[in-house]
Amino acid sequence: MILPDGQSIRKIVGISDESSVLMFTVTAGTWFAARSTGEYSLCGCTVAPGFDFADFEWAIIPR
Repeated sequence: MILPDGQSIRKIVGISDESSVLMFTVTAGTWFAARSTGEYSLCGCTVAPGFDFADFEWAIIPR
C-alpha cells in the first residue's frame, strides 16, 4: 500500500507464517496492489460506505 503521505506498507495475506494476515483494511486515499506468490490467488475487495465509481481510479503498471 502507498499511503497519502507517500509511506509504503507491505502486508502478506494468507497463512504462510505468523506475520501474515487473512484480511485487512485499506483506508480511503491509499493505493494498493496485489502480487500472487503461487500458481494462482483469489482476492476480493469490499467497499463501504457509499462507493461511487466516479471516485475510483485505476493505475496500470506494466511488468
